[in-house]
Amino acid sequence: MSDEIAAIIGEMQLVGRLLHSRGIFAGRAGNLSARLADGRLLITRSGTHKALLDREALLLLDAQGAPLEAGKPSSEAPLHLAAYAARPEVGAVIHAHAPACTTLAMLHQSLDTAATEEGRIGLGRVPLLPPAEAGDPEAAARWGMEVANGAKAALLDAHGVIVWGRDLRDAFARLETCESLADLQWRMAVLRSTLER
Repeated sequence: MSDEIAAIIGEMQLVGRLLHSRGIFAGRAGNLSARLADGRLLITRSGTHKALLDREALLLLDAQGAPLEAGKPSSEAPLHLAAYAARPEVGAVIHAHAPACTTLAMLHQSLDTAATEEGRIGLGRVPLLPPAEAGDPEAAARWGMEVANGAKAALLDAHGVIVWGRDLRDAFARLETCESLADLQWRMAVLRSTLER
């Protein structure tokens, strides 16, 4: 195992544990990937628990997404590949069923990033992508187009949230910001409804 792969596995383990401890990853839901310097990708295998990642839980893909090892990548691999293809600076992608983000997505609502400076500067516009089955190529194409046009994150209608970053820590920070803003948006809606009674 190369030093680069070992370092990325360490980062994936750290991010997986942190997101699980915050309730953003639960059970075997969600997936994450990172790009190596030569363009190959490491992605979580289908059905892996993100708090318990090891080398066997990860699959090496070529730059086009073809497995270089035996095994099945996450069903959301097309979403990851679309982000990598859209911008050369994409170094990591995380998809999660984060509770607050997923609640908004299940209500078919977009994330209001204009409410805070962190949202405006750190995220910008976060589109709500139409409903799609896991692995749907049209959903991946839409996400890739949004990334190419500057989106750093998107809500997946009735499904969850996806973000990219220059590396895993950057993607982790964006995902945390999305979840924090979604939680704030939910709290504001509840308070507004209470005050209007």
